[in-house]
Amino acid sequence: MSNFGFMGKTISVLGPAEKETQTLNLSEGNEIKTETQFEKEIKDKVNIIILNSKNENFAEEEIGNVKLFGKKLVDYVANACIVTPKVLSCEFFHDVLSEIKPYLDSSEWTLVLYADTPLLKKNTILEILEYVYYNGVNVCKFTRGYCFKTEYIKRVKEIYSAQNYSFSEEDFLTVVDLASLSLVREVMKNRICSFHLKNGVDIVSPETVCIDSDVIIERGSVIESNVTLAKGTEISKNCYIGNGSFISNSKIEEDNKIFGAVIDESVIGEQCEIQNFAVVRCSKLDKNCKIYEGAEVLNSKIGKNVKIEALALVSFANMGDECEIGEAVLISKNKGFRTKLFRKVKIGAGAKLLGGISIGDKVEIEPLQLVTKNINAKE
Repeated sequence: MSNFGFMGKTISVLGPAEKETQTLNLSEGNEIKTETQFEKEIKDKVNIIILNSKNENFAEEEIGNVKLFGKKLVDYVANACIVTPKVLSCEFFHDVLSEIKPYLDSSEWTLVLYADTPLLKKNTILEILEYVYYNGVNVCKFTRGYCFKTEYIKRVKEIYSAQNYSFSEEDFLTVVDLASLSLVREVMKNRICSFHLKNGVDIVSPETVCIDSDVIIERGSVIESNVTLAKGTEISKNCYIGNGSFISNSKIEEDNKIFGAVIDESVIGEQCEIQNFAVVRCSKLDKNCKIYEGAEVLNSKIGKNVKIEALALVSFANMGDECEIGEAVLISKNKGFRTKLFRKVKIGAGAKLLGGISIGDKVEIEPLQLVTKNINAKE
């Protein structure tokens, strides 16, 4: 699966950062080091502190708690770190030294970052650490943050003669208000789409889609215009996600076709087709199911090769294989009991099944019929 590498599938602010697989060559004399080798050398020598300050433009809450594509800003910064960072809350205006001194340790270097720079990448952090490591700089001030030699910063009461060093400016775009958040959001969206495009996902209109940072999309899938993929959704290979689809916290297995549907907290088995305006919520569909326009499947478990026609409502049901549900059918529970349909049940258009009943194998319900009792029920 193609995970969004520099964001990670799940992130804990104080958890270990997920590592990128690409390499960056760093040199010391005639020796060429891979990124992994340099990380191994530096990670035990650096203490990383993230300052999460309050911001008056966001109801005076800590800026790192603002969300962007499904994650807090501070989570992005923490995930870029090569070691577990310390995240410190601070007021609007703060003195860097007074904030960090209680949290200095025996590490050779102390890197100070800010929670309002969610575009920061791990490679940029490595570039900063490489610079101070090989040049022996006491104070490295970059666009938004510092890297200190810890022994030096423990002795001083203020930062003297700090020189500015330039690293990737885009990484340090800072969120200070809604206008800057919008700019950062656009850059982040482009990065997310670029990542998936490079991994073999066809995003037809990147400027119109919204993909959260922890979404997984496998190679060979197609994402059409105006699609939203949110909250850790996983799209397997060779799926088609049509115009206007909204998918949240769901698993879409291989070879599915989703045409402008809403899918939320659900699992969709292989080779299903879900048509425009259909809704699948808190449900599991087995393979080769067809959900037609405007139908809704809620809190239900659906077997293989099931067809649910347009405008049907299936709620709190367990349905066996090869059932056929006609147009505008209503299936609902009663007093906590789920409706059970066994194999090859056929329900005519407009029929209503009420009361948490059971319908046995191969039973056929006439159109517009009201059913409130078991038919050929099986234990």
